[in-house]
Amino acid sequence: MDVLILYDSTATNDEGVNRLALLLEVMDSNINVQTVALDWKKFKPCAGCFGCWVKTPGKCVITKDEANDISRKLVNADTVILLSRVTYGGYSPDTKAFLDRFICNISPFFMIKSHEMHHQKRYAKYPDLVSFGYGDMTEQEKKTFLELCERNALNLHSRRHAAFTVCNPIEGMQAAIGLREFFGKEVVSK
Repeated sequence: MDVLILYDSTATNDEGVNRLALLLEVMDSNINVQTVALDWKKFKPCAGCFGCWVKTPGKCVITKDEANDISRKLVNADTVILLSRVTYGGYSPDTKAFLDRFICNISPFFMIKSHEMHHQKRYAKYPDLVSFGYGDMTEQEKKTFLELCERNALNLHSRRHAAFTVCNPIEGMQAAIGLREFFGKEVVSK
């Protein structure tokens, strides 16, 4: 199983805590893990030109940064884990900057799914999605983050998804158990 962890710039030093290292500790040894640090300053913003949909499907046409390479890794992974500081109920600027550029990996055509309009798949297979939000946050910000992650998984056409918020050691343990269960079910089903 190939897992891609996309993490923001504070994940390795969140008030002295290395969230990425803690996440890697709970990963099973039979999982091939690749990590990518996201930095919003290294991504050019999406211009909204839709060239990635009509001129060069699946690839941004106007930028020369690492977003296309990361998008390719994301689509080819079995599971993607987003490790992001929660900012006002959303992703950190690093994570959001990349996700804005991920539009090239869905189709410009629409379909109805669960009585809602969504983009069609561009590819036959998409990864499962797990999101970890960390940092100080209110209950409303937690709720908003969890709903956002669920909607992202729906738009990404993920078969399975999970989302966790971690504000303290107890929530960290609950998230670790949830992640083990998420992968445990996957290993059993193969």
